Amino acid sequence: MHNLLDFETVNERICKIKFKLKHYNLVLMSTHAPTEVAKEDFYGSLGKVCDEVPNYYMKTILGDFNAKVRKQSYLYPGGGGHSLHNKTSDTGK
Repeated sequence: MHNLLDFETVNERICKIKFKLKHYNLVLMSTHAPTEVAKEDFYGSLGKVCDEVPNYYMKTILGDFNAKVRKQSYLYPGGGGHSLHNKTSDTGK
């Protein structure tokens, strides 16, 4: 793939991939957040990675943030009643 500029594994939960596109550069950051332990370290690392990417790059964060979002009555028309959780986690707020 000739548009791929770089692939970097930051740690076991974050990696970033840089692409050269026609009009701009793109960085995809793939994440997998911890459920409870070491959340502060994870979000600190993610913030540092985002800050290190130059502002002229488009940044997109993808991944599993382990958020639990409870059923929301005001979201029922769009699927808000189909959550498996009755309580929203701190990550889901």
